[in-house]
Amino acid sequence: MSVTIHLDRQHPHFTNLDFITGRVVLSIFNNETISAIVVKLEGESSTHVNVAQLPQQEQLARAFNSRGRRQAELEVHKLLYKVATVFPDENLKRTASENSNFTLPPGVYEYPFKFKIPFNNDCVKNSLFANTNNVVGLLGEINRPDTRHVRKALPPSLHGLPGQAEIRYYVKVTVQRPAFYKENFRALAGFVFIPIEPPRVPENRRESFARREHQFAPKIEVPSKLGLFNLKSPAPSTPEVPPSIRLDGRLPDPAIISCSEPLPLRILIGKLNESPSTIYLQLLHIELVGHTHIRANELQIPHAMSWVILSASNMKMPLGNREGSGKDMEIERKLWSQLPLPKTVAPSFDTCNITRSYSLDIKVGLSYGSSNKIYPELTVQPLHMPVKVYSGIRPPPELLARMSDQWP
Repeated sequence: MSVTIHLDRQHPHFTNLDFITGRVVLSIFNNETISAIVVKLEGESSTHVNVAQLPQQEQLARAFNSRGRRQAELEVHKLLYKVATVFPDENLKRTASENSNFTLPPGVYEYPFKFKIPFNNDCVKNSLFANTNNVVGLLGEINRPDTRHVRKALPPSLHGLPGQAEIRYYVKVTVQRPAFYKENFRALAGFVFIPIEPPRVPENRRESFARREHQFAPKIEVPSKLGLFNLKSPAPSTPEVPPSIRLDGRLPDPAIISCSEPLPLRILIGKLNESPSTIYLQLLHIELVGHTHIRANELQIPHAMSWVILSASNMKMPLGNREGSGKDMEIERKLWSQLPLPKTVAPSFDTCNITRSYSLDIKVGLSYGSSNKIYPELTVQPLHMPVKVYSGIRPPPELLARMSDQWP
C-alpha cells in the first residue's frame, strides 16, 4: 500500500483566505483493512536552543544556579490545525456501526479534500497537539507546555535557520489501520505561506529619517621648495573652506518596505556652511538586516542575518552644484529603485516563540574637491533605520472595510 497527496494548484505560495484543494491517492496491492483516512492542514513554529549558544556569562550563571537542568530546550507551537476525515464519507458512516473497519480490495482510490487558510493563529487551542506529538528522544528533549501564546496573524514560512528556528506549513494524510501490529501510512505535502499585509495608514507626506553630520578637514598645503632660479617664496593662497555636511536617510512614515515594490528610500546631502567645494559620492552600500529573536522556554538567543541590496564603490559621482548652504542634494534613486528585495526575505512578524524585525543599514562614502580634482579625504557615514517588511499582498478593499477594526 502507498499513499500520496496531490495539490490541485502548485502555487509558489498560498496566503490568507486561499483554498487549498487536492486529493489523496491511495494505491492498494492486496486486500487492506483500514478504519479511516484523515487529512490535516497544519502550521507549526518550532525552536531549539542549546545552552552552548548562550553568551558565556549567561552559561556560567545557568550552570551555577541550576544544576541538573537540560542542556537544550525545545518549544513547538501548533499555529494552524484543521482536520478532515475523507474516508469513510458521511453516507458510509450512517450505514456502518461505530468503530467499524473497512476492507478495500486492490486498486487505486482517490479522495478529495479542501481547506481554507484563516487569518489568525490559534495555538492556545492547538497547544495540546504540539505538547503530545513532539518528543526528541535521542537528545532527551521534550516539548514542555507552552507559557506564552501570541494571537496574531499567521506568520510566514521561515527557513534558513536549521536546527534553531523554523515555521512550516503542510498538508498531511494518515491512513489508519486498526491492527496494532500494522503501522499507519502517512504522506506529507509542504507549501510556502506568505500572509496578507495588515491595513496601511493613509498616504501622507511625513517621513522618518536618520541623520548624521560631518565636518571635512582643511586641505593641507605642502610648501614648494625654493630652487636656484626661484629665490622668492610664492604668495600664500587663500585657504579653501572645507565643507560641513548633513546626511539624511529618509523613508515614508511609518517606515514600511515591501517585498514586491521599489525601495522608497531617499538619501539627501546638505551643506551647512558656505564652502564652494563640490561633494563627491564615492561609496554606497545598502543592506537589509534581519533580527530574529528565538525563544525555547526560558532560553532565548538573538540571530542576525543580512541581505545586500546595493554595494558600489569608486563612484566619483559629483553631487549638486558648488553653491553654499541652504540647498539639499539628493542621490539619484535609480541606483536602487529597480533592485527588489531578495526572495528569501520573510515579512516582519511576531509569534509565540519567534520574532523577526528588520533594519536598513546604509553606508555613504563622501569626498570633496574642486571640479577637476578630488581631495584624498574619504568619510564613510553609517545610517541605521528600523523598518517593517510587508509581503506586498494587499487585501482587497471590501476585506479592509470589514477588518480594519478587528486586525490584531
